[in-house]
Amino acid sequence: MTSVALDTPVRMGLLRWRLHGGDLIVYALNILVAALFLLPWIIAITISLLPETALKTYPPTIFAWPPDFGSYVRLLTVDDGRFLGYLRTSAVVAGCTAISVVLVSGMAGYALSKIRFAGRELFFVLILGTLMFPFTTVLIPLFSIMSQLKLVNNPVSLVILYTVVQAPFCTFLFRNSFSAVPDAVRESALVDGANEWQVLVRVMIPLALPALATVLIYSFYQSWNEFTIALIFLTDDQTTTVPIGLVNLTTSGRFASHPNMQMAGAVMSFLPILVLFLLFQRFFVSGIISGSTKG
Repeated sequence: MTSVALDTPVRMGLLRWRLHGGDLIVYALNILVAALFLLPWIIAITISLLPETALKTYPPTIFAWPPDFGSYVRLLTVDDGRFLGYLRTSAVVAGCTAISVVLVSGMAGYALSKIRFAGRELFFVLILGTLMFPFTTVLIPLFSIMSQLKLVNNPVSLVILYTVVQAPFCTFLFRNSFSAVPDAVRESALVDGANEWQVLVRVMIPLALPALATVLIYSFYQSWNEFTIALIFLTDDQTTTVPIGLVNLTTSGRFASHPNMQMAGAVMSFLPILVLFLLFQRFFVSGIISGSTKG
C-alpha cells in the first residue's frame, strides 16, 4: 500500500510533464510558423530603412542603426507624389467597393435567408455557382462593355467589377449569419410596424456585426491587393492602383537599383490592411466561423 501511495504522485508528475511537453511542442511549432510568416515583412521593413550607402556594401547589409527614413520621403515626393496618387486611388476604390458589397450582399443575404419566394433556393445555388468559374474567362466581354460605357481608365469600372466578383461569397456569409437569427425576431419587428428595410438595418445588421466586419475587411483587402483587373482596366499610369504602381516602381530603370525604395513601397502597401485587420480581428474571425458553419 505504501509503495502504491508513493508511486501515485510520481506517475501524476510524469503525466503532467508529458502534457506540458506536448503543449511546449505545439507552442514551439506555432512560434516557428508565425516567424516564417513574419520574416518577409521584417526583411521588407529593415531593407526599407537602409541608407543608400549600405545598399552597395559587401557582404550585403540587412539591418542598420539608426534607421534611415529617406527612402519613404523620396518615394512620396518623386514625380510630384505619384505614389501618393496610387494610394489615394486604391483607398477610394477599396472603400467604395467595400460599401457597395455590403449593401448588395447584405440585401441579397437577407432576402435569401428570411423572405420566402419562389425559386429562392435555386437562386442561391446559382449565386454560389458563379464562384466556380474563373473571372478571367469573361474579361474580354467585360472590357468591351466598359469600353462602350467609356469607363476604361476610370476607377468606377474597378468598383463595379470588384463588387460583381466579391458579392457572391459575401452574400453566402450574410445569408448564413442572418439564418442564425430566429425568425421570431423579424416577425416581431414586422408586427410592430417596421418594413423589411427597417428590419434589415435596425434589427438584423446589429445582430450580425461579425459578418458585417468580415465582409468589410474581406472586400477592402481583396480590392486593395487585386492586380489583374486593375492592370487591364486602368492602363493610364497616372490613375492606377498600388499593386500596379509597385510593379512600375520595380521595373522602372530609375528605381531598379534602389531596393530600399521598392521595399518602402511594399511596406506602405500592406500597412493599411494590417492596421485594419488588427482593429477588427475579433469580429473578422468570429464572422468567418459563423458564416461558414451556420445555415
